Amino acid sequence: MTLGYIGSYTKKNGKGIYRFKLNEETGVIEALETGYEIEASTYLTRKESFLYAITKEGEECGVASFN
Repeated sequence: MTLGYIGSYTKKNGKGIYRFKLNEETGVIEALETGYEIEASTYLTRKESFLYAITKEGEECGVASFN
């Protein structure tokens, strides 16, 4: 299994960053859930045990980090 993350816009039904499990043998996503609820988390990167996201709240932009 591979653990992955997907960022999303939150203007409509998006909740932020989603976490999924990919079965590499079948190519099927077996689990999809909300990982972190933050606004406008469209750009993600992962380094070691940290996940970084660009976020926007109102007119302010910034970087969020998760361990």
